[in-house]
Amino acid sequence: KHKRLQYASLQSEQANKVFQNHPELMSLKTIVFDNSGHLSTQSNAVLLIFKELGWPFSWVYAFKIVPKFIRNKVYSWVAKNRYRWFGTCKIN
Repeated sequence: KHKRLQYASLQSEQANKVFQNHPELMSLKTIVFDNSGHLSTQSNAVLLIFKELGWPFSWVYAFKIVPKFIRNKVYSWVAKNRYRWFGTCKIN
């Protein structure tokens, strides 16, 4: 709504710039959130994105109190099953 968030695919020029400075991220199969140079992955990235979306989505950030290893297990489970639950969308 406020154009604060942008999406970039892993093959994009924006992603390549991030990977040049952080090559360790190239091997990850997860979401990466770049907040002014501070990079977050997995559940931390998702929580920060929800926080940036503002109300009514920002309440999800309260799950930050859950230990990271538990949040990341839930993140991995959702990531593994997302296509089965929500399907896929082809973009032309």
